[in-house]
Amino acid sequence: MKKLLQLFLIFVAILSNAEEFRIVSLSPAMTEIICHLGLRENLVGRSEVCNYPESVKNLPIAGAFAKPNVEKILRLKPTHIVTNDLINPGVIAIFEQQKIEVLMLQCNSLHDYEKCVEKISQLFNKQALAEKEIAKIADFKKNRYKPLNIKVLWIIFDAPLMVAGANSLPDEILQLAGVANIAENIGQPYFKCSLDWVIKQNPDVVIYSGSPNGWRKPIWQKIPAVKKGKIIYDLNEDITLRMAPRIFEGIAELRSKLEALQ
Repeated sequence: MKKLLQLFLIFVAILSNAEEFRIVSLSPAMTEIICHLGLRENLVGRSEVCNYPESVKNLPIAGAFAKPNVEKILRLKPTHIVTNDLINPGVIAIFEQQKIEVLMLQCNSLHDYEKCVEKISQLFNKQALAEKEIAKIADFKKNRYKPLNIKVLWIIFDAPLMVAGANSLPDEILQLAGVANIAENIGQPYFKCSLDWVIKQNPDVVIYSGSPNGWRKPIWQKIPAVKKGKIIYDLNEDITLRMAPRIFEGIAELRSKLEALQ
C-alpha cells in the first residue's frame, strides 16, 4: 500500500509540473537545454530558428530569435519565456503585466552553459537530470584536448568581412578544441576587417561560416591557408555554434577536421 501511495504521489507531481510550467523559448540553445532536461512537454512555443530536437518543429512559432511576437505569445499563455537576449527589452513590461516570467540567459561559453543548466533545472525542478549534464561538463574540463600548434581564423560573414575575436562563442569553441584564435588579441567579440588584414595575420587554418560556397570565389585564394586547402567550410554549425547539449559533438567534429589539416 505504501509503495502504491508513493507511485501515486510521483504521478501527481509529474502532472502538477506539466500543468504548472508553460514555456516559450526564443533561442535554439535554450530550446535544446530545456528538452534535454526533460521539459519538452512543457514547451508551448519556439522561435523560428529552433529546430532541435525534431519534435519541436511541430510547436507554434512565437517569434524570431530574441524577437518575440507578442500577440502570438500571449495567445499561448506561457508562464515563462526563455531567451538569450531581447532585441526590444521594452516588451518585458508587457509580459510582466500578464504574470509571465522572462528569463534571459547568455550562453557564450562552457561556464555560461553550466550556469544555464543549473538555472533552468532549479527553476523547473529538474536537478537530477541537470546533475548528469554538469558531470559531463566536469569530465570534459578534466579531459580537455591537448593543444595543437595551429593558429586559426574564424570568418563569420563574408560581406562585409567579419571575423571572431576574443570572448566570442567561436573563440571559446576554438579554445575548447585546443587551438589558438589568431584574432584573440582583438578586443571585440566580432569585428569587421579587410582581406589585407586577414592575409597579414597569415592563419594556418581558416574556418569559413560565410555564404554557402562563397569560399570558392577566387578572391579567397589570396589567403595562403585557403590556397593550400587549409580551410574548413562544412561544419555543422547547429552543434558547433550553439552552446547546448550537443556542443561536445561539435567540438569533437571540429577537432577531427583540425587534426586532419596539420
